[in-house]
Amino acid sequence: MEREETGTGGVELLDKGELRVTMVGHASVLMELGGLKIVTDPVYKEHVFEDLWYGGFVEMLSWFPFVSDLYRRQIEPGVDLWAVRPDIVLLSHGDPDHKDEELLRHYGENGALIIAPLGLVERKNIIGINQDLPGFKRGERYGLKALDSFNKIEGIRITAVPVQHGSKEALGYVIEAEGKTIYYVGDGGYDQDSLEKVARRWSEIDVVFWPIGESRDWLSWFVPMLWPGKVSRAVEERLERKTREKRSKLHAGPEDVPAVVEALGLRKNGGILVPTHFGMYNMGGNRSLIEPEELMREIIPRAGLEKIVRILSPGEQLS
Repeated sequence: MEREETGTGGVELLDKGELRVTMVGHASVLMELGGLKIVTDPVYKEHVFEDLWYGGFVEMLSWFPFVSDLYRRQIEPGVDLWAVRPDIVLLSHGDPDHKDEELLRHYGENGALIIAPLGLVERKNIIGINQDLPGFKRGERYGLKALDSFNKIEGIRITAVPVQHGSKEALGYVIEAEGKTIYYVGDGGYDQDSLEKVARRWSEIDVVFWPIGESRDWLSWFVPMLWPGKVSRAVEERLERKTREKRSKLHAGPEDVPAVVEALGLRKNGGILVPTHFGMYNMGGNRSLIEPEELMREIIPRAGLEKIVRILSPGEQLS
């Protein structure tokens, strides 16, 4: 795939058979495939918690200088998601940095089919609307369980796959259309067994969107900040263990990128991995904004992955 750069993200439709993906920011991606527009985990809000009832309390943190930007958006998204009219919206789970209630409502009212984990659909007022789709009507919800497939739109199949994200209900999605295969994970830790199962079922994945979370566990960031130069080696080792545990259970880290590539067979099959989930929202200082990309830019050439792993800035495209 050739790499393109655009200021608007480009939302015009492609011809059938063509694929274009545009990085919006965080876990939001615009895919144009099989004559359809698909948006993943759409979030456009300024503050991660602003649409939740307790958002005002969280925003009070801005009164304290050293956390004034916590959970705030730091850069502009690459696409104006309010201007996009997606055919399908894929919601991976219910964390507030992965769903924008107002934007989801707007998409539903304008005819988008919203697909989400079944449990989330049953508990929340997430509406899937597509008047032109037989069997679907205004106000109907559509949810998937792990390994369920949605194939009610001709020419496209979407399969939900399990991901490791703590005890939370979260799914990844494999999208197949026009001879292309895309694997999207909104949030998840590095679990080699799950990845190898995906690779066995889908042996030739064209593009993988893989979340790279904070480079360090929050305690590894916060404790040294409180006591600079006074953290013992034993404490450092304990903090390092917590970071490794988090990488396996909640968020993969930059160090996991080569292993993800190998587990999915991307080097052998010529697939591309696009890291997501860093750089847009301040989820805990530089460990979520700057360090993930800095570490990946060191790791990628060392592992010989320059042609496989593509770090896209908001608005950049692959096609």
